[in-house]
Amino acid sequence: MYGAETKRKQRIFSILAEPSFSPIDFNLRSLVEKRGWGPSDRFRFWFVTERQEIENPLLEALVNREPHLLIRKLDVEEDSFCHCEISLNGAVKIYSNDDAYAKQFFSDTFTGIPPSFHKQKAWEMEGKWIKNDTLMAFFLGSLHGALGWISEQIPQEIRESLDEAQQAFEAKHYRSSVVMCRRAIESAMKLAYKCFFKRESKTAKGCSLNLNQIIREFERKKSQVIPKHLINVLDYVRNIGNVPGAHPMPIPKYRFTRQDAEGALFNTRLFLYSYFGKIDKEIGRVYSLKIDIEKS
Repeated sequence: MYGAETKRKQRIFSILAEPSFSPIDFNLRSLVEKRGWGPSDRFRFWFVTERQEIENPLLEALVNREPHLLIRKLDVEEDSFCHCEISLNGAVKIYSNDDAYAKQFFSDTFTGIPPSFHKQKAWEMEGKWIKNDTLMAFFLGSLHGALGWISEQIPQEIRESLDEAQQAFEAKHYRSSVVMCRRAIESAMKLAYKCFFKRESKTAKGCSLNLNQIIREFERKKSQVIPKHLINVLDYVRNIGNVPGAHPMPIPKYRFTRQDAEGALFNTRLFLYSYFGKIDKEIGRVYSLKIDIEKS
């Protein structure tokens, strides 16, 4: 979901459903309890205050939206995202990167709800994969809006390293970009080590563990706090950042390319989003705000 370039992932799965009844009920309990509800998710109403004449078709699609109720759901565990719009005439549009997830989302949210218990056959439905540049850009805009809330869970020091890696990439300083990706990963792993092993990442003699040693400690842990596929992601960033990057051991005639930096950035984001979005449940509590509604 976070940038794959396969032909399938360049398309959006769309569901258009029109009810044969009124009113439409929503299974909010399913949304909250079955699927969870996080800071990335939205349940909001959009209305048009004043239409604007915009030449850019993408901005036109973003700004001049017809009045609708929006349900936005990001499921980090499933790597799936749904953007659902309910128009004033009752039509439901769902856009997703996963057809099975979109169909289940529709079923859970709009069918079998008391008091009428309407089944799916009470809806006229069409589901298909769509390849459209404007729709893709709109969908990615909604997705990145949701992912932005996950990035806020990443500690500032790590986020700054990732931002610097992106800036170096845009300036075509690919070696610097890769090194900053490695720095972000190492900072995250030192934090993870302290969180799960309840001690600083040091040897018995008080020497700091290097990134490889920290990764191997997690690899040996039987409970697999960090799954094997993410261990492989960590090793990818570590290896490409080591030589000839963070450590002064030049390889003759080798130079960093755009592809090196793209790979490092993609895998760094993949790990950070996975770790802070799925694995480290404690980190979110640092950024939680609890309001006592009984007090003024």
